[in-house]
Amino acid sequence: YGTQTGDSEELGFRMYSQLEQTLHFHLGLCTELDSIPFNSFIQIWKTHCNVMLFFVSTTGDAYAPSTMKSFWIQIRKKSLKSDELKGLKFVLFGLGHSSYPKFNAVGKRLEKRLIQLGAQSVIPSVFSDDAKSNGGHDFYFSQFYENLLEYLESQRELHSNSNYFKPSLQSPSPQVIIHQSSPINQLLNQSNISTLSPNQSNNFRSSLNQSKLFSSNWRTNQAVRIGSKKLALLEFEVVRNDRITSESMTDREVRHITLKIRNFQSTFYRPGDVLYVMPRNETVLVNAFLTMMRLNEPEYDIDEENLYIEKPRVNISQPCSIRQLVECHFDINAIPKRQFIQKLCEMCPNALEKSRLEYFLGSEEGESDLIQYTIREKRSILLVFRDFPSIRPSLSQLIQIMPRIRPRAFSIASSNRTSSENVELCVSVVKYSAILNTIRHGLCSNYLSHLYAGSIVPGWIDRGSIEFPNLEKLKEKVSLVLICTGTGIAPMRAFLNELEMSFAKKSVEIYMYFGCRHEKDGDFLYENELKKYVSRGMIKGLRVAFSRDQIEHEKKIYVQDLLEEDKDIMKPILLDGKTQIYITGSSGAMPRQVQNTLEFIAFGTNASQSDENALHAFQKRIHTECW
Repeated sequence: YGTQTGDSEELGFRMYSQLEQTLHFHLGLCTELDSIPFNSFIQIWKTHCNVMLFFVSTTGDAYAPSTMKSFWIQIRKKSLKSDELKGLKFVLFGLGHSSYPKFNAVGKRLEKRLIQLGAQSVIPSVFSDDAKSNGGHDFYFSQFYENLLEYLESQRELHSNSNYFKPSLQSPSPQVIIHQSSPINQLLNQSNISTLSPNQSNNFRSSLNQSKLFSSNWRTNQAVRIGSKKLALLEFEVVRNDRITSESMTDREVRHITLKIRNFQSTFYRPGDVLYVMPRNETVLVNAFLTMMRLNEPEYDIDEENLYIEKPRVNISQPCSIRQLVECHFDINAIPKRQFIQKLCEMCPNALEKSRLEYFLGSEEGESDLIQYTIREKRSILLVFRDFPSIRPSLSQLIQIMPRIRPRAFSIASSNRTSSENVELCVSVVKYSAILNTIRHGLCSNYLSHLYAGSIVPGWIDRGSIEFPNLEKLKEKVSLVLICTGTGIAPMRAFLNELEMSFAKKSVEIYMYFGCRHEKDGDFLYENELKKYVSRGMIKGLRVAFSRDQIEHEKKIYVQDLLEEDKDIMKPILLDGKTQIYITGSSGAMPRQVQNTLEFIAFGTNASQSDENALHAFQKRIHTECW
């Protein structure tokens, strides 16, 4: 699998588990594509593989996710022969979101490349669209699984002597390892417990302490890296956390957060890079979950750090307490997926509740009602447990079935040149009313909004999906068109900060289009900074669309409307082959509408019928990062 945020990984392991439990197939690896060298990949399928399954997502502006970048480079090499993968049978599931102009680009390109190298697709590839209201990836996965199952069953009949289609031993379930004297023994399913002798426990504790990635002076809820990518995990200390939109804007809260990198001497970042943050659940939700799962009863010390978890990987270093596990690892506010409902159905002891869950899973009408119950009504896992009071899994079962909290990425809004030891973020706090008359909060933005000066945030810096020109290597004059909405201004601000400190600023012409709702109340983010850059000539043209300041029934103004107004000015700029265009902000309709407008300005009403090579070259100069 190739994953950026964890969706492909989750579906890969879900497929692995379902095939094993349903057909007991002899299964090999389920791993990141970059975890094995490309030569080993070829050797594996030649000697050990009957069918290879790919789960790949597309990140940012049609980029390969971080866990398959090396594989992506290797498989696209022109030196590979047309029969390099002849004999390989493969199945591919692509994960994407149709609001992006280059929908599922990596999955489609991988399928094409595999076929070019002689591989054979044994069932139609699926390109899942998470924007659909029919259940997103879950819906596509169910259809994909049925098609794959039908193919594999037919192959088992044809190749009854093959080792690959013989029953295999069931993999051991995730194991919880705890200290021998821990009182939480009573909570766990004893078949899944391996207790350690005091000597073994001390050795295990020592090895864990040596592998910790945080300094010892921050002891509570230490977070660890997810995945195999070797990126340094950093401690960030909150310096300032300021609301920059007015308090009168009750429907919108944007914060500017300054974080100090504790070991900043070894840290370098560029405009376009992102900060991954490991968030935590709210204390009130953690307490509600502990009470509901009966984990806060007097005989159990939920705050005692005596819990060791060997499998699966968890987000915190160990030993940890039950509270820390719930706070930092269990995504209790997540919308449950179909597989989670399936697991609840399997362990439900109440006949009436079980029949309701079976209805959700057993018919088209039930599936439709399940989508309404979970996705459309935004019902969290915590609320699902409330609705099914007989289902109270043990701690070991919870560790196996609960989705884990994933890191969230935020575009960095500052330059390493102007703030070498700090990272600045522009964060919109997600808060909205659900159908159930409940208020839902974005896990990470809500977590960040409540941090105070001195708080420690675990995270790491990684490359983003857009790359601005390297100012140090700039040898000729270039034009940049920056188009952003809302907090999409963050990477643009980072680049402008960088440009301000560079000798190359006279070689760069900036044309900037920014969109927000209102001119007042602070919604025009970083207004004074942008106007300063205009007055100094660093920004040659600045247009701002205030989409909610029109009178009633008047047409709303968006950034694409301003672009169209400026078409006579922008056309020669856009057609200049050295001009680069950047689009950042919401992943709704904006990116596609802006790109359509740009193509219209450059090529006229028949953009799709224009010279294909010219259009393709133009599209390659458009860089998008939306979320």
